[in-house]
This record gives sequence, structure tokens and C-alpha cells, in this order.
Amino acid sequence: MWYNEETAETISDADYSKTSGGGAVDGSGGSSALATVAYCDECSDVAAARWCEDCQLSFCVDCFMANHTKDPAKRNHTFQNM
Repeated sequence: MWYNEETAETISDADYSKTSGGGAVDGSGGSSALATVAYCDECSDVAAARWCEDCQLSFCVDCFMANHTKDPAKRNHTFQNM
């Protein structure tokens, strides 16, 4: 989920990909006029800092660590800093 600071509306990942040109998760691959911030998919309170390629979700650092250090199956997930 993304947040457009200019219009104060949330944007789904699919819609964000359309507006950003389908680039990287952080929008760096596209040229978008939108000023957006991705929020953590787990807590929705904090700006996301990591994108888990395996879960296909964005996380703040605290939620990423809580979800990916306790579960042995998730410890080897690949992520990108946002």
C-alpha cells in the first residue's frame, strides 16, 4: 500500500505500478509525479523500509525483524531496502 502525500490518498501496489511506470518497488524505475510513501503492510503505522521478495510485502524494520527472525522458514527470505 502506498500513500500519496500530495492528494492524501492511499494507492494499491497494482495501481502504484501503473502510475510509476512499473519500475522498482520504491518507484525509482519510473517517472511519476506522485510523491508517495510506502507504509508497512504489517502494522500500517510506519513507513516501510524493506520489501520482502518472497512474501511480496513491505515492512518497517521492526516488523520485518519480528516476522523474519522467529520463523526459521523466513530467515532466508530475500529483501530489498526501500
